[in-house]
Order: sequence, then C-alpha cells, then structure tokens
Amino acid sequence: MGAEKRYDDLPVIAGNDAEVYMEPNELIAWATDLSIDEDFELQGIRTLGVHGDRGFKSVGYNCNFNVGSFVLNKKALETLPYETRSTILKSGLINFFVKDKVTGEVILKLKYCKLATHNRTFAANDMAKRTTTWRAREVLEVDGK
Repeated sequence: MGAEKRYDDLPVIAGNDAEVYMEPNELIAWATDLSIDEDFELQGIRTLGVHGDRGFKSVGYNCNFNVGSFVLNKKALETLPYETRSTILKSGLINFFVKDKVTGEVILKLKYCKLATHNRTFAANDMAKRTTTWRAREVLEVDGK
C-alpha cells in the first residue's frame, strides 16, 4: 500500500491571497478576479458489446481565462494590453502567472496566451470594470517545493 495523501498541511489560496502577473514580472493593475476554463474535448470510445462509452480519448484542448479589472481613470496606466481588431493578429503571445501574496511563490502559469475578447461595464452606482478573455495553449500547476 502506498503512502496516504494528506491535505491538512496544504495552504488554502483565497482570492485575496493571489496576485495575477504578466511576464516578465508585471503585476496587473487593479485586477479583481481570474477564472480559468479548460476543456480537454473528451470523446467517448464506443465498441460492440458495450452499452455506453468504454473509455474516453482527448481529441483536442481549449483553454479560456477571464481577468476582471477596475477602470479607475481614463488616463490611468493599465498593464493589460488593449488590442483593437486591426492589431490583434499582429500582437505576440503573452505568459501570465499567479503568485501567492504571502509566500511569494508562483502557484499557476498560463502559457502562450492571446487576447480573445474584452468588454467594459459601466453599471449604476459601481466602478467601471473591464473584463478580458484570453486563450491559452497551456496551464501549468506549480508545486511550490
């Protein structure tokens, strides 16, 4: 029998404890949240004599992630690039990473990313917000040890 996996000594990362950075080491200004959606595009394997799927095979990969941020002032410097339709194809790929504020350790990397969409929200009685959706080719969980 193998060693039992224990979770009581692992740190809990809350939204307040994580910071989002763009490489090389630029903290994204006024970021409010980050959500990552990975789709491994599983397709069921069907065979004669088996009712339902016998197993699954990944036929592709798709990763989108959203970064929410406040727009404090029209003239305020934002670190996230603001692409336009004419510049999106010319822009290069960007890497992102998430750091634990307390320990300073990198806990997650988003590699080879490109801006897919952005939107701005001007809600009554609230600060203006900007949400950008990015496509990534790879997400790496970093062990921190």
